[in-house]
Amino acid sequence: MTEDYVDVADTKSAVGMNQLVTLIAEKMGLHFSANRRQDLKQTVQALAREHGQEDTALFIQSLIASSLSEQQVKSLSSHLTVGETYFFREMKSLKAFQDYAVSGLIKHRSGQERRLRVWSAGCSSGEEPYTVAMLIDQMLPEVKNWDIRIYGTDINLQALEKARRGVYTKWSFRGTSDALRDRYFEPAGQGTYAVKARFKDMVSFSYLNLATDDYSSILNTQEMDVIFCRNVMMYFTPRMIQQVIQRMHHYLVEGGWLIVAPSETSTLLSSEFSAVQFEGATLYRKAPQEPPDYKVWAPVAPTVSESFLHTPSIWTETVKVIPTVPLRVSPAPEPKYTRRRYEEALAAYQGRRYEEAIALLLTILSVKGYGEHPWEADGSVAALMARVLANQGNLEQAVKWCEKAIAENKINSDYYFLLAMILLEQGQEKAVVQALMRSLYLNPDFIAAYYMLGTLAVRENRPKDANRYFRQAISLLLDVPKENSLQELDGITAGRLMENIQTAMIEGAIN
Repeated sequence: MTEDYVDVADTKSAVGMNQLVTLIAEKMGLHFSANRRQDLKQTVQALAREHGQEDTALFIQSLIASSLSEQQVKSLSSHLTVGETYFFREMKSLKAFQDYAVSGLIKHRSGQERRLRVWSAGCSSGEEPYTVAMLIDQMLPEVKNWDIRIYGTDINLQALEKARRGVYTKWSFRGTSDALRDRYFEPAGQGTYAVKARFKDMVSFSYLNLATDDYSSILNTQEMDVIFCRNVMMYFTPRMIQQVIQRMHHYLVEGGWLIVAPSETSTLLSSEFSAVQFEGATLYRKAPQEPPDYKVWAPVAPTVSESFLHTPSIWTETVKVIPTVPLRVSPAPEPKYTRRRYEEALAAYQGRRYEEAIALLLTILSVKGYGEHPWEADGSVAALMARVLANQGNLEQAVKWCEKAIAENKINSDYYFLLAMILLEQGQEKAVVQALMRSLYLNPDFIAAYYMLGTLAVRENRPKDANRYFRQAISLLLDVPKENSLQELDGITAGRLMENIQTAMIEGAIN
């Protein structure tokens, strides 16, 4: 009898959570795979307590009963969308934007029609649209003679409030030199810096739900020259991705540009956009009737100097204390101590508490005799440090720690794949391919590696190679349950990945 017992409360809770996931996908476009359900549950529990409701199941039912009102969506968004961004992020994409997109627009509108419209969709706390304003300022010595409007929109009201204030800590300047910071910001006290007024005036911020809102009512125009939508669509359902891409295509002028993150390029394979390759970056263009010659477009003013970019001082101060050899500490804890600390660090990383994760990993590394036990020598600590640093945007240090993990465990294919993803963020596509091929040498059934190689082949206009890699991924996916998550690809399910690949092959001219 005991074996046949079913906990009705647990069953109702599971059903309620499934209904909530469906509602969130419908009203916010966000996709929660099975492995992310626990994160969602914890978020809803915290939100329930904020509303004075201790019974989470009842709170979920109230959300479902109201079909997620606009106010509830706004409350949820502040918990479910935590942007991780900083100034001048993904420089290769920004340089392509500046050297070609903006330069071309300036060249063709230097007469009477002196206007520029740029939209940062999913702008989070504002670093991206302010970066755009600063880059345009570099291109236009007579910027006051132009009608320039930069729109920043997001679903997270707390992030938008910070964006409007325009005051940032040193953490937002990682990857930015002091010279560049001093050029565009002024000290605001207590180690913070404020965006200078003339750049703040170039940007307007508004609440916008990409899944349900009318874009034109917020943007006041359907003639965008450039749309940034980076690190946003990776969290959407496949259906919502296609809807958002189609709507953005509609809101761009002929010849307008869409810029996404390097890891999101596969989502545009079946879209109406044309991929345009630049050095270390791929931008997407709404094809004009008469395509211009990209090669004749040249910057009309000096662009961002690479000398401005270096390992930021905040990281120099933090990372230099990470030991390369074990520190002498006494007494030496048991192996289970370091294992427990590692599990705590992993939980902190999964909860996006990156500073806490680093502190815990440092504790492990400082243990006397660290590395003498089998689990300590398998590279997992170094690999986790690499993941934490990569999520914080410190890619150079992330690469070093990933290489350390590989040195400790040369036969772990996952570490080579992790290295490939970090290198992809840096725009080093040749090195990415090498790392992916090494991961496949160690694990010939590595689905994620085949998928990424196929995606890169599409970006490089190698349809035969793309077709070959995608078919190999499909053949392996046939043996994987559709509901299984692929952790290497941000938890995407096998079924969803299969659909993405088939769409790319059917509609992306890779036959």
